[in-house]
Amino acid sequence: MAIKTIVVGLMTAEDAEWLVPAACAVANTYGSHLIGVHPVEANLPYVSVDGMVSDLSGPMFYDWQIEETAAIKATFDRLTRVEDFVAEWRTQDVRTTDAASFLTGIARNADLVMIGQPDTGENRRNETALYENVIRQSGRPVLMVPRGHVIESIGQHFLFGWSDTDEAARAVHDAMTLAKPDAQVDILYVGHDSQDSAAGPSARRDLAAAIDRHRIKTELITSSADAEGIAATLLRHAFERGCDTVVTGAFGHSRTYDFVIGAVTHELMEKATLPVLLAK
Repeated sequence: MAIKTIVVGLMTAEDAEWLVPAACAVANTYGSHLIGVHPVEANLPYVSVDGMVSDLSGPMFYDWQIEETAAIKATFDRLTRVEDFVAEWRTQDVRTTDAASFLTGIARNADLVMIGQPDTGENRRNETALYENVIRQSGRPVLMVPRGHVIESIGQHFLFGWSDTDEAARAVHDAMTLAKPDAQVDILYVGHDSQDSAAGPSARRDLAAAIDRHRIKTELITSSADAEGIAATLLRHAFERGCDTVVTGAFGHSRTYDFVIGAVTHELMEKATLPVLLAK
């Protein structure tokens, strides 16, 4: 299935200035319908130590949210009105408390979801959790764009992070809908062949053969899992080989495991310098 509907999540007016152009580049590449979505983070009441409940921001918060939403929409409209594809805008009522469900619900109907690299600053600490919910719950491929990144090409040269998992298989096949006719795919396994699954290297060769039947050039790569870690190894190989997109499965363990051990997905989202396609 072709990429004909793209949803892009826009959190702030500042982010919209670089993320909307990235979304436009992808929409132009595939002739897609682009939906800009602004989820509004919850303004939860504050409960003091003596049990008193108060809304710290009150009307000022809602006024700010209205102004911020208007600024994001203005940027989205300005940057998309000159394009040939159809663009539409969706936003959430400022008094709605579940931003994650709002964005995820719209994302489920898209061929591709685009998000910006999460900002982990004090004022935006909920962003990572919101995006994680979209990746885990939408059932759609999510393309995360690094902050300020300009997409000059996509679908030309992929680095697939291989693991013998449902998530990785889904990510690979989702990425094939983005592949150009003359695309190149590097399939990277971080570890040693002896540590691979029971299927071992033969599974990767089967995957390469399946991709090759689409007349897409593939190359198998194995890299040792050294001190830099899996995420850093993926990003390094992608940079050295001139890839335009990293593709990998996301959140292969439970939330508890991710919290205690730390997930490769979180590190990729934090440190990526080129777009990462994630599938769960």
